[in-house]
Amino acid sequence: MRKVAVLALVTAGVSFILALIARVTLNPCAVLPGGIKPAALMSFTNTCLLTAIAFILLEIAKKK
Repeated sequence: MRKVAVLALVTAGVSFILALIARVTLNPCAVLPGGIKPAALMSFTNTCLLTAIAFILLEIAKKK
C-alpha cells in the first residue's frame, strides 16, 4: 500500500509541474498528440492526491 501511495504522490507532483508549465506558456502540454490542457492535468493531479490519501489512510487503519 505504501508503494502505491508514494507512486501516486510522485505522479501527482509530475503532473502538477506539467500543468504549471502548460499554464504559464499558455500552450497545451505535448505529452499526447493534440496536447493535454492544464485543467485536465490538474484534475489528474487531484485524482492522484485523493488516491494517495486513501492508501495512506488504509495503511494507518491496517496498523491499528
